[in-house]
Amino acid sequence: MEDDELLVIPDKTRIEERLIVTESDIVIGSNTDLQYGIKTPGSLQTGERVDIAEDVHADGDVEIGLWSIIDGNLIVGEDAYIGERCKINGKLLVEQNLDIGNDVDIEEGFEANGWITIRNPIPLFMYFLLLFSNILRRSETEEIEEILEDMFEEEIPENALIIPRGINFGSEIDAPGNAVIGKQCRFIGNLRAKDVKIDRNTTFFGSIKSKGNVKLEKGTIVHGDIKSQRKVELKKDSTVMGNINADIVLIHDEAHTNGTIHAKKGVQIIPDKKKIPKTKPNDGSGIKTQEIPNLSLLTPKEDDSSTEKNKKNNGEKNGH
Repeated sequence: MEDDELLVIPDKTRIEERLIVTESDIVIGSNTDLQYGIKTPGSLQTGERVDIAEDVHADGDVEIGLWSIIDGNLIVGEDAYIGERCKINGKLLVEQNLDIGNDVDIEEGFEANGWITIRNPIPLFMYFLLLFSNILRRSETEEIEEILEDMFEEEIPENALIIPRGINFGSEIDAPGNAVIGKQCRFIGNLRAKDVKIDRNTTFFGSIKSKGNVKLEKGTIVHGDIKSQRKVELKKDSTVMGNINADIVLIHDEAHTNGTIHAKKGVQIIPDKKKIPKTKPNDGSGIKTQEIPNLSLLTPKEDDSSTEKNKKNNGEKNGH
C-alpha cells in the first residue's frame, strides 16, 4: 500500500459539527471533497480540484492547488499560494505575502499585508519548454528526470493530518488504504478502510468497516458497530457500544461491549497481566523445591517449675 492512500488523524484532533480542529499541519490529496471547515495553528496544503465546504483558518502557510473551491472565507496567518482557476466564495485575508494564479475568483475580495504576485502561467510554460529543449539537444535525459522529480516531489510534514486523494470526507468516509486515528481525538463519521487503528482515549462516533484488522487502544470508545474481515482487538478499558462482527475477536477482560459479538474463529479473553499470580521458579533441576518444616517447633518445652524442683532434689542428695 502506498503512503498516499493512508488516512491519518493526529493526536487531539476534534471533528465538530461543521469544523475540523487540529494542532497539526494538514495535507489534503487531489480530487477530495471535504464537507467540513478547517482550523489549525499549522499549515495547509491541498492538491488539485479539492472542495472545502466551510471556512478555512490556518496560522501557517497555505497552498491551494488549481481548480479548487473553498465555500467560505480563507484566513491565512503567513504566506498564501492560490493556484490557477480556484474559487473562494468568501474573503481572502493574508497576513504576509500572496502569490495568486491566473483566473482566480474571490467573491468578497482579498487583502494581503505583504507582497502580492499575480502569476501568468504562459511565461512559466515557455521557460520549461526552452529549458527542456536545450537539455535534449545535449542528450542529458537524466537531468530532465531530476528536474521533474524536484518539481513534483511533495514533502509531507511530520504528524500531519493527511486526507488521501479522491475521497469524500463527511458523514461517510471511504478510505482507500489504512486509517490511523491518534490519541485523545473526537471523530465523527462512518469509516471504511483496510486496517484501522484508534489510539488511546479517543471517542469515535460512528461505525467501522474494515477489510483487515481493527485495533482499539486503552480507553477508546466507539459509539457504533465494528465489522472486520479479519481480527478485532480491544485493549483494556476500551468500549464498543454496538455489535462486533469479525473472523476472530481478542478482548481484554476489562474491556466492554454493549452489543453482541460474532466471531467465526472464536473470542479470546486476554487477562490482565497484573492479575496473573506469579509462580516461584525451581532450582533448575526439574524438581520442585519444598520448604523443610522446622521440627524444633514440635518438641514440647519443659516446665520451668519442674526444672527448679529437679535441681533442688539433686542438691539435697549431694548434701547427704
